[in-house]
Amino acid sequence: MPYNGWKNKETWLVALWLGGMFISDQEDGIEVTQEYIKDIAGDLVDSAKLDGFLLDILNGSLYEIDYEEIAKAYSDGPSQIEAPSAKEA
Repeated sequence: MPYNGWKNKETWLVALWLGGMFISDQEDGIEVTQEYIKDIAGDLVDSAKLDGFLLDILNGSLYEIDYEEIAKAYSDGPSQIEAPSAKEA
């Protein structure tokens, strides 16, 4: 279900919370690809040190994220995208 111009809420949340970091990364010469975004999101979930129900919910959400959509948003460079604001939630 579309959410604030993104494929779904999970995708929007990644763009919201990590968008500033992706812009900084691009400015530092790092290519923000689908795989890069997926690795960052997965690493953040792993670093949370959760187990059981909460870990299952977070891991399930990782499968809902449209990493390709986020990467495409950054493919034209950091000046072409504005990270969504929390006010849009």
